[in-house]
Amino acid sequence: MKNSKFIYYILQISFLIILNSCINYNQCRGQEYTIENINYQQLSLKIENYFKSNPNIEIKLEESNSQTPWKVDKIIYWNDLNKRVNFYIHKGDQNINQLPTITFTHIGDKELKSYKDINSKEISKELNQTYLKKFENDFLNKLGVNWKSKICF
Repeated sequence: MKNSKFIYYILQISFLIILNSCINYNQCRGQEYTIENINYQQLSLKIENYFKSNPNIEIKLEESNSQTPWKVDKIIYWNDLNKRVNFYIHKGDQNINQLPTITFTHIGDKELKSYKDINSKEISKELNQTYLKKFENDFLNKLGVNWKSKICF
């Protein structure tokens, strides 16, 4: 009888631990945006033109490398918030007609000492929404592209 109670309690505790880890797990860190009606090459031109027409925005471009040939990393610096914004462009697979996506991954300080993931518990919901709206209004909308955000559950 004592063994069955002990096993029962162990199972209960195990279940609660598993349940807690599932509740605290956020499967989609970052915010993904599908860019509609254009391919990667067209999007790259729009981004290049955006940065040429906004010279006050500091930017660092990193071309894809052999470990990640499917993406191009980019960094923007928001002077008004004193924040560095990291995102990457998913080029798509071999299919040239596949729609590209932009994933806003994290935000941090200018010195690259610390950062916090977008859509994570590292940032309050209110501040996260502020960053998402700024990224959408100050970058995506100014590219002149149609985009849809992927819902993060």
